[in-house]
Amino acid sequence: KIITLILSIPLLFFSQTDTQEITLDEGWSIFSTYIIPEDNSVENIFASIIDNIVIVKDQNGNVYWPEYNLNSIGSLTIGAAYHIKVNNPQNFSINGNKVTCDNEINLNSGWNLIGYLSALSTEVEEQFSSFEENLIIIKDGEGNVYWPEYNLNSLITLEPGQGYQIKLLSNIIFNY
Repeated sequence: KIITLILSIPLLFFSQTDTQEITLDEGWSIFSTYIIPEDNSVENIFASIIDNIVIVKDQNGNVYWPEYNLNSIGSLTIGAAYHIKVNNPQNFSINGNKVTCDNEINLNSGWNLIGYLSALSTEVEEQFSSFEENLIIIKDGEGNVYWPEYNLNSLITLEPGQGYQIKLLSNIIFNY
């Protein structure tokens, strides 16, 4: 006699969701994200800290200004960074899928705000060596710089969650 035992096991489908924790200092910060949330509207991203946000600005002059119910930013853009002013130090999470570092980022001549698209720290010189002759300066929100012409590098590494100001001689298409 053969007894067959059939186990009915429900199939579980896993949808990997990644989380990025972002820390903002009181006052002004520059932030970016390597996560694409299902709903990447600015209202959704900042819902948990809305009471402490003064203003969020992008490089084109668009703002998210909750006190006046203004949102000309709309949604976050992959590869962009944003200036943000908060009343108190804040921590918030962004949940979604990680972007790939090969996403192209269009940078214009002059000043740009660029997001960092990796979950790991990396040396700034390594990331921007391919167009160093076109690069004038990169700055973080704390005053650190990478200034190749003068062989200055107090920036050292690019950090997840941080955004950077970058000044270029001409337009380029960049990826990490």
